[in-house]
Amino acid sequence: TTAVEYDGSLSGAQTREAISWGKIAEKADNVTIEGDATVLLPLMISALLERL
Repeated sequence: TTAVEYDGSLSGAQTREAISWGKIAEKADNVTIEGDATVLLPLMISALLERL
C-alpha cells in the first residue's frame, strides 16, 4: 500500500506503533523500509535464497 500513517491509515503505521501494540518488543531490533515492492521484493527474495 502507499498509505501513510499521518492520514490515519493503519497499513502505513510505523514500527513504533507495533511496539505500542505489543507486537514488537521494545528492545527488539527493527527497521522501517519505504520503497516499491517491485524493487524490494526481488532483493529480499535474493537475500533469503543466499542464506538457505
